[in-house]
Amino acid sequence: MFKSSTNSSTMKHGRTGLTIILAAVAGIAFVAGRASGPDALGSSALAQEGNRGAQEGNQPAMDPSMFGRAKQHDHLDLMLGTWEGTMRFRMTPDEEWTDFPGTVTREWIMDGMFVAEHVKATVMGMDFEGMGAIGYNSYTNSFESVWIENLSPAISTAKGTYDAASKTWTFEGSMHEAGTGKLVPHKWVHDASDPQKHTVSGYAKDEDGQWWHSMSGELTKTSG
Repeated sequence: MFKSSTNSSTMKHGRTGLTIILAAVAGIAFVAGRASGPDALGSSALAQEGNRGAQEGNQPAMDPSMFGRAKQHDHLDLMLGTWEGTMRFRMTPDEEWTDFPGTVTREWIMDGMFVAEHVKATVMGMDFEGMGAIGYNSYTNSFESVWIENLSPAISTAKGTYDAASKTWTFEGSMHEAGTGKLVPHKWVHDASDPQKHTVSGYAKDEDGQWWHSMSGELTKTSG
């Protein structure tokens, strides 16, 4: 997820495209470090306490499956480690591609409930730094991400699905367009079928509501 604060009116698609790129790189990117696994005992204890209250007539019974990690969290193991690579983006559908390098680190936090990520890159001559979190929401049965960065005052979110057969995530969400603050849709696809080299593709929507390819890249695992 990298953003640009360019103000040119002719770069309307560009601002959106670069925003999506940054979102994608973060939602995918390069990753470091592994952390501890799920705290199943903590989740079970919480549910047991709730059920004790239900038996005493103080509150409704709690479903243990709604606490702690779900089996879907395990898919996020594919994102862990340290990754480096070069991303390509373009500001409009017919513009030439621009390359930029980056590094991302990801690790488990909150007893294995979320993956935290830290991204650093140089984008269009600007130092970029971003932080995000990715997890699986058992209430909505979807993967979710949240993102903040040094080039935007906004907090961005997205929801996604995972295809186990192809080991691919597809995230969709909205971000504030740099310069205007307008909410614009974005999408990125993260292919983790190769455990040592992930590919990512980002998409923006044009004024007719059609997705166009705004970003692509390959990320190589260097450790973790």
